[in-house]
Order: sequence, then C-alpha cells, then structure tokens
Amino acid sequence: MKKVETLEQQVASGIAAATNAFTDIFTQRITVSDQFCIGSTCINENQLQALLANANINSNAGAGAEQTTDTTPPVIIVVGANPAEIALGMAYSDNGATVTDNVDSNLGYQTYLDGVFTSAVALDTSVAATHTVSYVATDNAGNTATSTRTVIVGGGEQATDTTPPLITLVGSSTVEMLQGDTYADAGATATDDTDGDITAQIVVTNPVDAATLGAYTVRYNVTDAAGNAAAEAARTVNVVATTTPQT
Repeated sequence: MKKVETLEQQVASGIAAATNAFTDIFTQRITVSDQFCIGSTCINENQLQALLANANINSNAGAGAEQTTDTTPPVIIVVGANPAEIALGMAYSDNGATVTDNVDSNLGYQTYLDGVFTSAVALDTSVAATHTVSYVATDNAGNTATSTRTVIVGGGEQATDTTPPLITLVGSSTVEMLQGDTYADAGATATDDTDGDITAQIVVTNPVDAATLGAYTVRYNVTDAAGNAAAEAARTVNVVATTTPQT
C-alpha cells in the first residue's frame, strides 16, 4: 500500500531535498585550501579582506551620507550703538538687528521691549530710564538665539528747548465796564510744548481803576522752565461813565 504523507511531511521532505541539492552544487564549486576558490577562480586571504573592505565602502556610499543634527543657534548682530544713549524729549528710532544661520537663510526675529513682545519699539523719552530691547531668532531646527541692546534715556546730550509758551486770553480782548463797578478779570491760560500747562505761572499786570474813567490795559506774561518767554497777551478794559436817566 502506498504511504500517504501529511502536508507537514511533504514540506519537510521538499526542504531536505533542496538542501541536499544546494550542498552538492556548493561542494562541487568551492575548494577549501590556502585560497578561496569558486570554480577556477581563486583568491587568497588578503585579497578576500580587500574585497570585503571595498564592498563595505560601496555599501555606505549607496546608503547615502549620514544625516547630521543642526544644534548651532543663529547669530544675531545688533545694528547701531549698544548701549544707545538718547536725550530726554528726543525721538528714538531702533536700528534693529541682522540674523545669520549655518543652515537656514532669511531668518527673521522677534523684538521685545523690557521683556514684552512688540512689533515696533516705542520709548517714552520724557522720563529718564534704562530700557532693554531684545532680539530673538529661532532656526528651523529649533535653535534659539537672543541679543540685546541697552537704551539709556537721559544719557545723551540734552535737547535744547527754544520754543516759547503760548498764552490764550479767556473771554474778549476788549471789555467795557461802568465806573464804580467791580472789575473781575477773566484771566488767561498758558501751555508749553515741554512743560505742559503753566497757567499758574502767568504774571498778570492789572492797572484797572474802576473809580476813574479811562482805558486800561491788563497784561499777561509767562516764561517756561528753559527761559523762553511767551508773547505778551493783553486785554483792554474801558471804564465808562454811568448814564443818568433823564427826568
């Protein structure tokens, strides 16, 4: 009776047959001696090592160059004076910075004024103070760099105030009053481009004598802290006689 093999037995028999066939071929083609031979071609140990070394180099070249990790942060160069000194009252314009990177190009930066992000550096130059402008850049690998500029307000040559204050009369520049009445002057205001409201510093010369008929001039003068005198303002006060009703 013919023996029936299971599937597992059939697979095992096939593998064994293939192995035996490969062994027979390999044995016939390779000769072991001081040289390594395949058929009629033989090489010695040194030649074999050289071939293996060359094969290793070619394998690396085929796989491509090993990728390197970018760990170098950008370089930020502050443009202009650092520290920068600016006089009180002078306008400040920030010169910014330039950014270069060993891998990436055309990198931008963010600006911070005293630690607060800002799209434009705007300094209050009316008060003496020291400010820090920071420039922060990050490349595509996530490496971050920071450079700073110190701005000293009040540290530079002070601006010269040559603008005089302005006096504005309150009420009419010419008034009329009856003899014997009490005169109450409406006054004036004064402003200055540097000192602000200096109305309280106005010097008023008021010669009006309400008991005596005539024309009087009330004068207003003021000087700012820099010594600039305002153009004098004046008001004319006419004291007129009381009209006696006819009987």
